[in-house]
Amino acid sequence: MTVYKAPRSAAGRRAFTLSLPGRPSPTGFTPSNCSAFTLIELLVVIAIIAILAAILFPVFAQAREKARQASCLSNGKQMGLAIYQYVQDYDETIPVASATYSSGAPAGWINFRWYNVIDPYLKQHGTGTNYTQAGGVFICPSKPDFTMRAGGYGINDNLVFSQFNGRFYPNAGGGGSIVPDSSRRPISLADVPDTAGTFLITDAAELEKAQIAGNANYTPSAWISDAAQKTSSDFQVTPPGSWFFDTNPPLYDVDNDNNRRRPVPRHQGGLTVIYCDGHAKYSNIDRFLGISPTKKSGWGYGAPENSWDNK
Repeated sequence: MTVYKAPRSAAGRRAFTLSLPGRPSPTGFTPSNCSAFTLIELLVVIAIIAILAAILFPVFAQAREKARQASCLSNGKQMGLAIYQYVQDYDETIPVASATYSSGAPAGWINFRWYNVIDPYLKQHGTGTNYTQAGGVFICPSKPDFTMRAGGYGINDNLVFSQFNGRFYPNAGGGGSIVPDSSRRPISLADVPDTAGTFLITDAAELEKAQIAGNANYTPSAWISDAAQKTSSDFQVTPPGSWFFDTNPPLYDVDNDNNRRRPVPRHQGGLTVIYCDGHAKYSNIDRFLGISPTKKSGWGYGAPENSWDNK
């Protein structure tokens, strides 16, 4: 191999030729002949990358949310199976929303809720009424930082609610009013004509999203019922029997045991719904809105379109 040096000129000081044996030597090669990106070309490339990122990032975010939605639905199916097993083991009765019983002294009162009674079938082993400590099935994957009791889910209070210390709300009969019942029994599955079409558990909002002000005595594991006291405006609901909180008057106060959470569409406009027969599926939030397109109100008790109660 022979290297030929170029003449000592201004251009020659920056150039050389390389010759391989048996091959013609290249000529005229200098670094100054190489082309480079201009500033405009560089900006065009950056703009193309930015456009692709703007297109692809939402797609990736939707894909991740789809995965969380599938995981949430899996939670719902596990809860539905646990409810079905509970119903079979306890004489066809649906788990109550919450209950309190006592051996006589107030200090001996014991509170339990729907997620406590199905936990033996799920084995989440939460502490007391706070099952967010255990995570797992009771935590919606789209809301992993949930700190309220049953995590991301709530039960249909219009359908089942019982307190063993003398009050019982079998199905919000009489338009959602409190129904005293000395028998103090949970509702039977036979009392629900359409078990496959009646909502039991869904994704539920945090209590602070329900605009409750200054009241610590609440049951944050169930939805809103319309047994409201018309005394103040710290809890905004549109009567009758609604859970969707309107920003317009009239405003109703829901106090003490009537404070409830509401279903919430965490998954791209929809939510996981568990029905009374134990099956679970994804449902669009429009399925939960009121029948009037001009009002953000829920269905009243006994309405033909209502899937909140046992009709």
